[in-house]
Amino acid sequence: MAWRADYGFPLNKNGGLKRTIKEYLRENFYGGILCGEFADQAPGAIDKSWSLSYQAYLGMANTIGIDRVLFTTDHPYGSMKAARPFFDQMPINVDEKEKIAHLNAERLLGLGQNSRTACVAERPQSPRWNAA
Repeated sequence: MAWRADYGFPLNKNGGLKRTIKEYLRENFYGGILCGEFADQAPGAIDKSWSLSYQAYLGMANTIGIDRVLFTTDHPYGSMKAARPFFDQMPINVDEKEKIAHLNAERLLGLGQNSRTACVAERPQSPRWNAA
C-alpha cells in the first residue's frame, strides 16, 4: 500500500509533502506480527494458514523496516500459547527474530539493558526485604 500512497501523493504536490508516505511510515509507525492465532484456537495449536501472516509480515517489514516490527498477540482474544510456536517456526533469521521478539520493543519503550540496570540500581531498598 505504501507504494500506492507514494504514487498518489507525489512529493511537493497534493498537500506539499516533503517526504514520501513510506518515509513518514518508517519514522512514525510500528507494526506487529499477529502470529496466526485466532479466538477459538486450541492452546498450542498452530494456524495452518500461517503463510498469510508471513506474507503480511514481509510486506510490513519491507515497508517500515525490520527495526519497527514487534511481536504481538490480540490478547485477550488471541492465544499466546498459539502465537509463540507460530513465531518460532516462521522462516526469519535469528537476528531479525531477536529484534521482533524483544529488542525493538525494548528500544521503543526504553527498556534496554542499561535501563534495566539503572532501574535496579536506583530502586530504594525496602526494609521488609532487608529484614533478617
